[in-house]
Amino acid sequence: INPKGTGVFLQRALGFDVPYPRDTRLVIERPSSSEESSAAYRVQRDGDRITVTLAAGGDLAVLVRAHGVVPREVELLVQGGRGLAPRSTMSARGDGLFKHTFRRVSGPFSFRARGGDDDRGDAEVSVRVIHAPRVEMVRAKISFPTYTRKAPAIQDGGSIDALIGSEIEFHVTATAEVQQAELKFLESGQQLKLTPVRIDDDSGKVAHTGKLKVTQSDRYQVLLVGKEGLHNPNPGTYHIAATPDHPPVGRILCPEDDSLNLALPDAIVPVRVHATDDFGLTSASLAIGFGGTDQLTRPLFQASSDTAAEPVKTRAVLALVDLAQPEFKDRVAKPPKTLVVMVKLTDNREPGPSAKDIGPRQVRVVGETELLRTVSSHFRRVREDVEQNLKLLGDRNERLKDILDALEGGKPLAQQQVPITYVEVAQGRVLGAVQRIHIELMRAFDFHLFNRLEPSVHANTVLELYRTFHEAVTSAVRFHPAFYRDLEKRRRDGRLGAMDKALDPLLQMVQVADRVAEFLAPATMKLLAQSRVAPNSKSAVEALRKVDANQRTMLEALRQLEAYLRKWNEFQDVITHTRSILDQQREIQTRTKKLQGDKK
Repeated sequence: INPKGTGVFLQRALGFDVPYPRDTRLVIERPSSSEESSAAYRVQRDGDRITVTLAAGGDLAVLVRAHGVVPREVELLVQGGRGLAPRSTMSARGDGLFKHTFRRVSGPFSFRARGGDDDRGDAEVSVRVIHAPRVEMVRAKISFPTYTRKAPAIQDGGSIDALIGSEIEFHVTATAEVQQAELKFLESGQQLKLTPVRIDDDSGKVAHTGKLKVTQSDRYQVLLVGKEGLHNPNPGTYHIAATPDHPPVGRILCPEDDSLNLALPDAIVPVRVHATDDFGLTSASLAIGFGGTDQLTRPLFQASSDTAAEPVKTRAVLALVDLAQPEFKDRVAKPPKTLVVMVKLTDNREPGPSAKDIGPRQVRVVGETELLRTVSSHFRRVREDVEQNLKLLGDRNERLKDILDALEGGKPLAQQQVPITYVEVAQGRVLGAVQRIHIELMRAFDFHLFNRLEPSVHANTVLELYRTFHEAVTSAVRFHPAFYRDLEKRRRDGRLGAMDKALDPLLQMVQVADRVAEFLAPATMKLLAQSRVAPNSKSAVEALRKVDANQRTMLEALRQLEAYLRKWNEFQDVITHTRSILDQQREIQTRTKKLQGDKK
């Protein structure tokens, strides 16, 4: 007989409310009226009864501590509640503490704790559920910085993409009455109180508004407090993507970034730049370095200071740097020299503009002999390229004739698909090659023009035409075939005089390559593609006959171009050899004079 149990039994028999002695005593520590005020629920305790007022959809964490003998298991006995199990086993957390969380509670229920020899715990918890306000809509009005000239934009849904420096005006509506609303920013820790404003329509709803200036990317939650004083449970998280105003983007179209940037000491160095910016370019400046700290700068472009003027977002800039001018002449008088070309771009960002340096490009200033030797070698490679593609095109044209003979002889079109594809692949290689040849010949024309290798006075007219044409274009294209076509038309019409030594022969070669690269070869590719998908042999034969005619015309043009290049190479070889002899003769004369001076 347990003396303690006997005493309690007698007291209870006499009507006293005395609990039986237990080895385990379970105490509900949470939810508790003594804990700090919670945004998700409110707690009241009256003796052994605890009443919890919880926002629907919220979570309720329960902590139970076992005093005395700690049982292996503690469970919650649940009554009521939508979708809740009648028993929920709690997880042990150590030191006699057990925890369980009721997730997304949607209806009222009650529970007690049970474990060891304590089957009731110290209190019964009744959960009362109310409907707290939830976010109905988040609308953001984005006012961009003034310099962007962008009209305000509306973004719905909560997630926002805005330029740094923009102002966001939030408009939040809720599903129920709201006493207080604020935005909590999770990255910066900032909190923005929202002001209630009645919506001007028939609904009579209230929106809560607030303004924020975008300085960085962030995440935020909308916290709403309803008339019961509880926050909306499990608030969603929205993202603000802060987009920076990127610096200008630019490319130096010429000089190119290769080893063929050669110039004589009295040459003109063309500098062409293509630049873009999201909201507006303000300036471009050119810097030419001569080694060490020796550098010359000059403006290329300056935007209008008139704030009403439309910003320039894309700009092509041209500068013709004349090395014969006094500021350059002494610096490049004794080749070899290396010029370093850099361009600096700035935009209209506020409060401070962004800047971008593009380049560098190197231009080697050399003597005439080295320059002509390099040009001759370059033309020899171009001629070899022409010869290779002339051979390839001739071979595939013979294959094409075999295909035509087979189709006209009654063989099925399906049997000729592979041979047609074989010809088409080769034609694609020819197309790529003649386009490269065309570009190299246009570059050779410019090279001779700007190095003043054409003695005719009409070369100055071509320089002005070049300036006028390229100052008007805005595309990021290095070479414009239309410019050379216009020159050829002017020569044909007599509006441009003869330039027999260099520019006229080069212009002839450019026009031959232009016809093949820009017209005949692309048209031939289309015809070959049509022949592959032709509905019948007759249609395929019609397309392939046109291919044959085009290929024969291209073969004739490439033979003509090869002859021009061969003649040009022979002429350049003579000039280069002559220049080399003259240089050697000058060197001998210099040494002779030096020896004569030493004898005196």
